Amino acid sequence: MIASGIDVSKSKSTITIVLSNENIVLKPHYFAHTIRDISQLSELIRSYNEETKIALEATGTIITQFSKFFSMNVLTFILSILFLSKIHG
Repeated sequence: MIASGIDVSKSKSTITIVLSNENIVLKPHYFAHTIRDISQLSELIRSYNEETKIALEATGTIITQFSKFFSMNVLTFILSILFLSKIHG
């Protein structure tokens, strides 16, 4: 299994990818919200050919596009969206 956390911001995001054996395969890495960068990210995740769990921090409307893209382009995809405003009050 692959676990990935993505901190989504307005123009770029940060991702980390960890395998189930706790090996970090991608240390915190910035990527732009371009088709090219997001496609490369998807291909990297797909290259492991394992169940994928992705947690996205939801702070705006960009989360909808990310959810659609990953659900269409990652082999097995489980999405967890964190609404920080609800957690912090």
